[in-house]
Amino acid sequence: MTRLRFLITPTPVARGEVIENIQCMSCHADNENRLTGKRMAEVPAIFGMVYSKNTTQDWEKGIGNWTDGELIYFLRTGIRRDGSYALIMPQYPNMVDEDLQSVVAWLRSDRFPVQASKPEPQASEFSLVTKLLTHVLLKPLPYPQQFITFPDTTDQVAFGRYTADAIGDCCACHSSDLVDQDKIHPHRT
Repeated sequence: MTRLRFLITPTPVARGEVIENIQCMSCHADNENRLTGKRMAEVPAIFGMVYSKNTTQDWEKGIGNWTDGELIYFLRTGIRRDGSYALIMPQYPNMVDEDLQSVVAWLRSDRFPVQASKPEPQASEFSLVTKLLTHVLLKPLPYPQQFITFPDTTDQVAFGRYTADAIGDCCACHSSDLVDQDKIHPHRT
């Protein structure tokens, strides 16, 4: 995996913070607002006991030893640096490259939620239903083969679609059919 590093400057960190407030904090923030992971009580019991992972800068329990390229690959595909697949984790195949780089810049920043912290919740205990779904429906997504750029920000429909689909991942929870979801082309279903 490539060893690239993104610039940690105020503008991308601020943009990354906006995105993480939409996507990361609700699943990974503990009672102190650190991204040490937690039990995801809102996940229906049919899926088992689900816990999010520590995504602080801790080198042992978190993502401190991940490269920026490994983080980008994971956020796009759901595949961790060890090759395992994150079963219950949004994937961002359509997020603009610059926005993903901003998320990584925020994860590398001096912000309190991402500062190294050792606590980590227990491992998830997935149900038989979840395990079956992972063999039938929940699969890693392919890594995009082209650079992804912002839609025309003056086109409110295109920019709204980008915000809802690529950043917010709204279709994952609000589509009419879990079986027919297409995260790469969410409006085809």
